[in-house]
Amino acid sequence: MKKLLLLLVALCLCCSAALAERSVEVTTPDAKDLTMNQEANTFVRRDPSTRLYQVVDADMNALSEAYSRIDIREGHYIVYPEDGTKGLLDGQGKTIIAGGYDDIKILSDRWSAGIRLKESNSDNYDYSSMFSDTKKFFLIDTVDIFYRGEKKATLNRTDWDDANAFGDYLLIRNRDKQCTAYNKDFTASEAKPDSSYSEYSQDYRTNRITHLGSGQLAFVPECTLTKEEVKQYTWVNNDHMLLDLQGNVLADLSDYQNGHSIDKDTGMIRIRNNKKKYGLADENGQVIIPCGYDEFGYDYKYALKMGYIYAVKDGKNGFVSLKDGRETGFSFLESAGKQRSGFIVIEDPREGVILISALAGELPGRYQSVEIPYSTAVMFATVQEMDGRIHVIDAVGNDVLPDNPEIRSTYNVSYSKDGTLILVQDIERNYHLYKVSGQIDPPAPIPVQDGSWTCENGHTGNTGLFCSECGSPKPVEEPDKQSAEQPDDGTWTCENGHEGNTGKFCPQCGAAKPQ
Repeated sequence: MKKLLLLLVALCLCCSAALAERSVEVTTPDAKDLTMNQEANTFVRRDPSTRLYQVVDADMNALSEAYSRIDIREGHYIVYPEDGTKGLLDGQGKTIIAGGYDDIKILSDRWSAGIRLKESNSDNYDYSSMFSDTKKFFLIDTVDIFYRGEKKATLNRTDWDDANAFGDYLLIRNRDKQCTAYNKDFTASEAKPDSSYSEYSQDYRTNRITHLGSGQLAFVPECTLTKEEVKQYTWVNNDHMLLDLQGNVLADLSDYQNGHSIDKDTGMIRIRNNKKKYGLADENGQVIIPCGYDEFGYDYKYALKMGYIYAVKDGKNGFVSLKDGRETGFSFLESAGKQRSGFIVIEDPREGVILISALAGELPGRYQSVEIPYSTAVMFATVQEMDGRIHVIDAVGNDVLPDNPEIRSTYNVSYSKDGTLILVQDIERNYHLYKVSGQIDPPAPIPVQDGSWTCENGHTGNTGLFCSECGSPKPVEEPDKQSAEQPDDGTWTCENGHEGNTGKFCPQCGAAKPQ
């Protein structure tokens, strides 16, 4: 019991030390209509006198002109000038496409399209109005293509059906389902894509890989492409070697020949061993999580920012640290809960909602309801306590907000994707904006007591005498001779750790009974 109390005190001190590194600054903006752009850390604010909308920063400084309406979409802003047309701003309020268009397509952070329509009929249309009593129908007239806010081309309807962007390159499919690839100067590639959904094409007879946007061979020495120009910048060849764009070997993945795949947003590689267990390697092919998991979560980008990735192991779900492989969770079946950011939410009708945190495992609290963003690096949760109080907690279960206003509902709290801003609306419909700096560190890991062990190469979950991944022997634990406690049932434990002895010498190793 004394050891347990010491451990709990140590954990509390660890958490307190970590919390001391985080600071929260609160302001109460003069606004009755405020919406956060969670990707860009900016806001849409409605002026109460003019009733027009502007993009503002976290200090409520104007970043854009005023518009009759502003919609947040994919970190950008669709703006509506007073003439009823549409334009596009980036997340900081800078104009990408001026107004004058009937529709806007955001293709990537670099590519976008402005679409103009012409009226048609119900037998032949691309767009229709929403209201049935005044329903109108439209065909695409022209499509203007923009790269980083600069207009590159104007297409007619027959040349445009859909498009996909890959870095500096754009693949467009026309009405005849034929695809053409273009570079940032809108020069067509000599390559002929089969669809607009692939950045590369592989010839399986010659094993040559063609970059469709530029038409040149990729992952070979003569390739002139750079990592900044493309979306996928590494490739695993048929010999299971990880290559960069110039064909240099970054890593040998021949030990993982089954089912590896590259995440195009981060370059991280999901690897699989011959036991059909998955692990992760970084963009350079260095294994950061050894194979031992049934599956990983799909959002690698925010997992990388958060430092933990959601995983399933032996049918149970939890999180694994991308830094040191530390596990949290894995105590409930996968079907029992759902992942939300750095938490697993388990709804228990008897006890209330249980939260499993990537940093601290199962939190001690039980809640009426919980609201947590999906794809984000945020490690906060909006919770409603059993007594009805609504507040924000961090990944170790502590309050985050210094004044905790009376929040209207769990849905009236929004977080920036990086976790540095929290916007709260209280029951009086006033907004409170919290700027969060610093970070909370995980508590010290508690030793696993399930009999499994970790080998000298970092492979976890072993149960035998040798590692199932690399064959290294189980480490021999040296007993603490000074502090070893003898049981009070008359038996004793020798200096080498053999328990249950009754004589003067250990029958396992011959060590004498401690005096």
